Amino acid sequence: MPRTPRPTLVAAAVAAGALMLASCGPGEPAPVPSTGAAVTVFLHQNRSDEPQRKAQLRVANDSDATLDIARLRLVDDRLRDEITRDARPLGEGESYDFAVLLPGVACGEADRARLWELTLTDGTVLRGDLHDSLGFLGRLHERECLAADVQRSVRVAWGELRVAGDDRAVLPLRIERVGGADAARIVAVQSTNLLQFGPGVSRFPVPQGASVVDVPLVPQRCDPHVVAEDKRGTVFTVEVELAGRAGEIEVAAGERGRGRILSWVAEVCGFGR
Repeated sequence: MPRTPRPTLVAAAVAAGALMLASCGPGEPAPVPSTGAAVTVFLHQNRSDEPQRKAQLRVANDSDATLDIARLRLVDDRLRDEITRDARPLGEGESYDFAVLLPGVACGEADRARLWELTLTDGTVLRGDLHDSLGFLGRLHERECLAADVQRSVRVAWGELRVAGDDRAVLPLRIERVGGADAARIVAVQSTNLLQFGPGVSRFPVPQGASVVDVPLVPQRCDPHVVAEDKRGTVFTVEVELAGRAGEIEVAAGERGRGRILSWVAEVCGFGR
């Protein structure tokens, strides 16, 4: 007997060409079920995605029919460009994380245009409000816009690591002031998952007016797999103040600096001995 084709998701909202998600209130980061059709869509980011500037669009087909997705599109006023990519069908009850690359942030006035759009193979378009699981995109936008403002008045970068003892090293923080009276103030540096500033010391205050600050470092932990799999251990969170605004920016050691730091940590921890 010929096989009966599997049904494809066609709901009343699909026929109208629009599918909207219920709104998410403050403090409700969980994905919200759709109204009118059995599909849930939300954006989230895994920790391992951060260095590659990636995120995941979770699409869950909660129906008992196949959802034949051909393409997806995201629009968010916090990003300079919209995001599009090819997709694939989802079977009944199936969910899938579609990886997307995040464009640069758009700073300035926001227009609150935030939506997802799924184009099905038959040309039907589903769309709804874009929900950011746990608010990572809002934090990214705030941090990178602040960093852009800070860079217009102060440039901050790490120098070359210097070994200062059996288990200690020094990483110079270079601060170049290029702005006027309203220049940003570098307040402190925070420890990472791999590095701290002394046993149990997680915050290093930065003296005001200095152009080079020697930041002491000791390993935070000596698990071989942590060093081998490191992705964020040499990216430091730096506390700043600018025109009465307090916030945080990230200052990475760079690829060359990262390699030198990881080699030093491996040596101090005695890997391979």
